[in-house]
Amino acid sequence: MAAFVSSLSLEARIALPDALEPALTHIHSAVNRRPDQAHRLFDQIDHDLDGRITRQEFTQYLAKQEELAKADLTASQHLLVFVRGAIEMVGLGFSDNFIMLCAGAVCLLCPCIATIHLH
Repeated sequence: MAAFVSSLSLEARIALPDALEPALTHIHSAVNRRPDQAHRLFDQIDHDLDGRITRQEFTQYLAKQEELAKADLTASQHLLVFVRGAIEMVGLGFSDNFIMLCAGAVCLLCPCIATIHLH
């Protein structure tokens, strides 16, 4: 690997960490989630399934990840992002209103709190 890096131009060496970041982040998150996902990710990168990832396979994987990162979201992906955000906001709205209504009912029903508000 050191020979490969040293064979790169100065500009390529400077750009290398930025080029590797999306793939390494993807690999790191997959390994941390579950080991079986790490094995599936390894199999995705290892095209010839020989149990080793060659430089060419890794480069192809990086190019694919970079292409996917630059791609625009499809309409179904936009909808999915909207629904995920909406579920959280609606759920928060309902739970917030429920807590406020319960707290208001407690304040009205508890005589000691009701007398404080009247004075």
